[in-house]
Amino acid sequence: MSEAEVNAFISRNLDTGDLPFDRPIIVLRDGNGVEILGQITLGRLLADSPFAAAAQTLPTRWTSRPVWLHLGAHAQWEPGPGRQLRRDVRRVAVGQQRVPAWTLRVMFDPARLRFLRMPLPDTVADVRIQTGRMVIPPTSSRERI
Repeated sequence: MSEAEVNAFISRNLDTGDLPFDRPIIVLRDGNGVEILGQITLGRLLADSPFAAAAQTLPTRWTSRPVWLHLGAHAQWEPGPGRQLRRDVRRVAVGQQRVPAWTLRVMFDPARLRFLRMPLPDTVADVRIQTGRMVIPPTSSRERI
């Protein structure tokens, strides 16, 4: 699956409520690296965080401005009965400002971060990410028995 196909699939099939930001862009890197970029208004970013009270003191023109959220993650395939593709976020940036990766869990409600874990059907044998593409080999019929 090419990077363009991954982005098209996400834009068509993912509910916007499942993401903490709008218009996601996925960039695939060698070594199972995934860059996830999206925009969010500063007001919405602050409203979901412990800084919600601060958002009320800012001018509307500030809180309505979109900022870029950039996540650098490592995708890890977890085989077994609860197969899933887990993305471990290692880098976070709000605009051009890098922040510690743990702040992602502070900035957003856990339900908004569900997209970091994706359950996969038994027909998927593995997931490997390379620059510009995702390789998803199917399981053989013998493995499913």
